[in-house]
Amino acid sequence: MVEPGRAAPLALSSHRAARKPETVISAYRSAREARGEATDAAALFAAIETDPVFRIPAIRLGETLAARDQQSFQYLFTWESPWEDP
Repeated sequence: MVEPGRAAPLALSSHRAARKPETVISAYRSAREARGEATDAAALFAAIETDPVFRIPAIRLGETLAARDQQSFQYLFTWESPWEDP
């Protein structure tokens, strides 16, 4: 199950070379706003650039293993600690 706000960036980032930058940025901004995450330029850049390097290959590997009837586990860590940063 894909959480709200996660599908658009994932779909866009996997084909981002064929998309207009404004479309990609808007999709990531909307998704991050929906989750209450930062939407400044640095946060958007990090999200857009790390998805195709880390997140999408990990998802594809998991899907490939599952298609071969091998166990595959994927985790999305969204829990926020109640402790404040120093």
